[in-house]
Amino acid sequence: MKIGYSRRALTQLNDIFDYIARDNKAAALAFVGRIEAIALLLASYPHIGRPTDLEEVRVISIGRYPYRMFYKLLPERNEVRILRIRHTRRAE
Repeated sequence: MKIGYSRRALTQLNDIFDYIARDNKAAALAFVGRIEAIALLLASYPHIGRPTDLEEVRVISIGRYPYRMFYKLLPERNEVRILRIRHTRRAE
């Protein structure tokens, strides 16, 4: 499957990068790299995330980072669409 990002997810990713980069650009780049690695993993194994209360939306943790990535499978487009990237301390 291919990977796509919603505008919202791209905005959130850019905001997170900017926030982390203020103190440590290398850490910000590592975070983005981790997001990309998980996205590639989802392309091959789209069901590894757990279901959420929202219909057809799944979530996966970003490992050592306190973030979760919400995504949806779009089989008609052969795509995993990344919907949001949220800090774990923020309300869903």
